[in-house]
Amino acid sequence: MELQSHALDDLTPQFGLAPTAAADVRGGVSTACPAMLSGYERKMMRRLEIAQRKAQYAAAGVPLPPGSRLECKAGSNFDPKPKPKDHTRDPDPDPDRLARLAWEARQKGHMFFCFPSSLEQLKQDAATLDRFVKDEESEDNNLTEQRKARPDRGLGEFLDRLETMQQLRQQQQEQDNSVSG
Repeated sequence: MELQSHALDDLTPQFGLAPTAAADVRGGVSTACPAMLSGYERKMMRRLEIAQRKAQYAAAGVPLPPGSRLECKAGSNFDPKPKPKDHTRDPDPDPDRLARLAWEARQKGHMFFCFPSSLEQLKQDAATLDRFVKDEESEDNNLTEQRKARPDRGLGEFLDRLETMQQLRQQQQEQDNSVSG
């Protein structure tokens, strides 16, 4: 079945176009007098043409060609009502999953870290680790030079060690709780 495109034929008297010029709509709006129509009018004419083609496909019982401009776009079936939030989910994050996601992100080159302990514990661990790092740098001048040359690597190493300290502490606490409980 051959589909005809005459979406502009009904509108041609309104815009002063000859019916033969309006029927030539292979690429969209008539090529006869595009300067006579504003951009908005051309866009609306194109939408009318697409709607006409969709109606012809639907009337013929033919599915729309995949990947065509006639298919509905992702946002066209927008539901104005927001979906209710799922409050049945566990509000507490899974620390093992968070640690795994942070590790996977670092494998891809992103500097994501997961610190499972509280902020106060994080501050204490960071101060302790800072003392150890300064002691290491005072003993090894090469290490000091490397960290000055690449401070991003030094920071990444520091945060990685801090994350490991906290994870080890959390694992120890979980083992202690399972033994005593």
